[in-house]
Amino acid sequence: MILAFSSQIWVYGNSFESTLVAVAVPNEKALVDWASSNGEDGNFTTLCKSKKAHEFILAELNATGKKAGVSLDIKIFNYLLCLKFLILPKTY
Repeated sequence: MILAFSSQIWVYGNSFESTLVAVAVPNEKALVDWASSNGEDGNFTTLCKSKKAHEFILAELNATGKKAGVSLDIKIFNYLLCLKFLILPKTY
């Protein structure tokens, strides 16, 4: 489930552009656990820059949208084409 990988997701669309973009705050534990089982090395900050991690979570977001009823018959711009991770400082 995609919510395991991110506690906050913001999706932006602009009627003058043909794509959607997302900004997500990744869940550190979930991302590190995913990396260890998918051959990715590095600390949390490094993993947030990983192309493989971005591709995986972007695919998961789009799969979630498809399950929620976003149809391929509508338009390609109903799917996310870009994902940016936002690393928030720990406040505890």
